[in-house]
Order: sequence, then C-alpha cells, then structure tokens
Amino acid sequence: MSPRPWLAVSALAIAAAFATRLKPGLLPDGSTLLPSGWRIRPAGRQVTVGTLPLGLATLSDGSVLVTNNGYAENGLMRIDPGAGAVIWTQPLAAAWLGLARTGADGHDTVWVSGAGTNRVYRFSRRAADWAVDTATLADPTQQLFVAGIAPAPQRGLVAAVGNLSDSVYLLDATTLARRTAVPVGHRPYTAVADSGHLYVSNWGDSSISVIDLSDRPTAPAGSPLGSGRPCSWAPIRPPWPCAAPICSWPSPARTAWPAWTSSPAG
Repeated sequence: MSPRPWLAVSALAIAAAFATRLKPGLLPDGSTLLPSGWRIRPAGRQVTVGTLPLGLATLSDGSVLVTNNGYAENGLMRIDPGAGAVIWTQPLAAAWLGLARTGADGHDTVWVSGAGTNRVYRFSRRAADWAVDTATLADPTQQLFVAGIAPAPQRGLVAAVGNLSDSVYLLDATTLARRTAVPVGHRPYTAVADSGHLYVSNWGDSSISVIDLSDRPTAPAGSPLGSGRPCSWAPIRPPWPCAAPICSWPSPARTAWPAWTSSPAG
C-alpha cells in the first residue's frame, strides 16, 4: 500500500487541529477572525470598550464618550483618541442609546439615558472634576425605559424619550424640573432638536413626531413625516408655559406616570 493516503490524512488532521486553536476575535496580526472563518481588518485603530456600545459624543477637549449598554457593566467611558485608550470610566446602574453633550471650552454638560431605571443622568464638568445628579421619571417598575436624549439649549430644555410609554418628557436643563410629558407615536426611540422643534422617531408605527417648541407656535397643514395618515394637533397644557402643538398619531393607551422627582445620583 502506498503511504501517500496516510500522509494526506495526517496533513488534514494537523490542519484541523491547527484550525481548532483559532478562536473568533482579535488575532495577533491585528485582524479579526469571524465565526464564519472570514477575517476582516478594520481601518484605523480599535479601542476596546464595554459590551454593546451604542451612544457616542465628543467633549470640548476633543475626547470621546461612549455608553456601554450590554450584559456586562453599564456606564460611560471616556477615550483619548490620540492615545487610543480609555482614560475614565463611570459605572451606572443602567444605560442605553441616549448620550448628548452641551457646553464648550471645558464647561461640558453630558446627558445620559438611564434605560430601565427610568432616570436621566446629568454630568457637569468643571476643569478636571465632574458632578453628577439624576432626574427620575418614574419608578423602575413602571414601563417607561429612557431611550434617546435630545438637548434643546436654545429653549433651556432636554428631551428624554420614553420608549415603552409612547411619550417624550421635557425637563428644565438647569433645575431638572419637569415641564411636561408629550404623547408621541408608538415605541419612540430617539430624538433630535433644532431651535424650534423636536423630532422623535417612532419605531412602532413607522412615523416621525414633530413637536413645536416655539413661543408662538402654529399648526402647519399637511401630513406627518413618514406616514400617510392625517396629522392630529393637540395643545400641551400647563405646567408648560405656552401652548405648543404636536404632530402625533393614535397609539395604545398610555399610563399616567408619577410626579417628576429629581435627586442626587445614587
């Protein structure tokens, strides 16, 4: 019998044994092995952070904040892009997509979603120090879940999206006092603001809610963005200081949430 078949089998066994030693993840040559066996080599440098990093924001000094939102410890990490390293970590009970920064010249204010804790965290920076306080929208047992965060600095407001309550909560950016809760579409996720309006994405009904934040708002004619249904305009009642119509659509019944409270971060 020729020895060649045995040599071929041995070579295959050696190759298989070698392959089993390669585990998906970062390899010594800088590439990443995928579970499929393919290798990728991302452009630029990679900085290892926590699990499920969703939110990103830059600070006025050029550093970058990222939220860790997965199964491991949740919280904030600050990255020095020049060094390619994490230089500061702030654990939180829970965090999600919402992350935004206002301020400049080292006087940054960072707003962070508290996810299922139903909180909004505010980090205020003065030089090297950070102070943190918290606004609580509802008891953690309530179905609210803070998702997106959108500051509206021209109005002195910050909007927090309640993903499970089909509402957006407007709070005073200085005092953290509640201004109002605005019903929006089904399963809202994130939001952005300009000088006069807040725009909210609604996962559940493929629509965009447009909230008029102006002092003397008008109700423009037309259909809602992303939907062919008629637009329903409803005024926001006190404690909001002025009437502010919103563009929204029918959605499931909403829960009446407890009164707004604010407290130091625990």
